[in-house]
Amino acid sequence: MFKYSKNFLALTLTVTLLVSILSMPLNAVSIGSVTQSSEYEIEPLWDNANAVRLTVDLSNSKIKLSITASGYAGTQFKNGTVTLEKISGSGCGTIKTWNNLSSNSNIFTFSDSSVSRTSGTYRLKISITAVRNGNEERITAQKDASY
Repeated sequence: MFKYSKNFLALTLTVTLLVSILSMPLNAVSIGSVTQSSEYEIEPLWDNANAVRLTVDLSNSKIKLSITASGYAGTQFKNGTVTLEKISGSGCGTIKTWNNLSSNSNIFTFSDSSVSRTSGTYRLKISITAVRNGNEERITAQKDASY
């Protein structure tokens, strides 16, 4: 009698385990690709800055560029360089560079609309030093846009 009870118990446990595993939502065990949403962006963790937003608007004949970097209270930005590149084939060509950019507050802003647009892919890049309490940190970011 115990022989059949043990087999029955083992079979019941196996079936229960299989049903539990197979009824799990697929996204709970999925390791598929990650997609990027334009609404939310993953940002690095900096010590002195909490966000950098880059915008490349190609909807008009002039490219509208906008960058906002925000730092924690007491942060200042210095030695900034903004570069606009055009990506072609296997490389990038610099269209325009703005140097020695800075801000004496914890918000750095940059905007420009002096460059004429042609079809293609553009890359906006920033590299700027954020300083807070004597601690200097280089902040870099980039964004691509196509027309």
